[in-house]
Amino acid sequence: MRLFIVDDHRLFAESLANLLSSIDGFEVIGTAVNGSEATEWLKNNETDVILSDLRMPEMTGAGLTFRIRESYPQIKILIISMEENAEQIAEVIQAGAHGFLQKNASKTELQTAIKTISQGEMYFSQAVMRILTKPKNSSAEGYNISELKAISEREIAVLKLIANEFTTQEIADKLFVSVNTIESHRKNLIQKLGVKNAMGLVRYAIRNGLIEA
Repeated sequence: MRLFIVDDHRLFAESLANLLSSIDGFEVIGTAVNGSEATEWLKNNETDVILSDLRMPEMTGAGLTFRIRESYPQIKILIISMEENAEQIAEVIQAGAHGFLQKNASKTELQTAIKTISQGEMYFSQAVMRILTKPKNSSAEGYNISELKAISEREIAVLKLIANEFTTQEIADKLFVSVNTIESHRKNLIQKLGVKNAMGLVRYAIRNGLIEA
């Protein structure tokens, strides 16, 4: 799998490149110090996954993500940042990032995140999910009874598995149904719960106590 790193801290980028290169199946084919340099590189080169910082000069990680999704929709984007501002994290997710890790993530989690997004799924670390789902006031939200009554037990089971980072194929195998059936459940859940994507389902599950953050 071809990987490209974008980070204005050269020492971190070099350390990350060395770490990734030690994992079988991963090949770091280049680095850039900002989004502008990365977009120029992409005009003449190809990669499978881009690992990018969020705060960078000239072009933020959100700006880079938006441009990549617009021009190179096949490329997966994993943001690696120590950002703890929920709005900043949400912005890059809305721009189309496939995953978000903090820079203190372990090698194992980094490998898992890259493999997960390369398979078309999304990956967000538990630390990031806690930031995104933290109530804005002192009283946390509880169960929304009317919404939970609207979904079936099977849909709740699917929702829990999605929130626990199982892939569509893994969920299908666990529930002994087809991938198409799981995709149908996912679409129904998004519609019934009034969220926009899988990330919204994960946030809903944590907020309503279906899984632990």
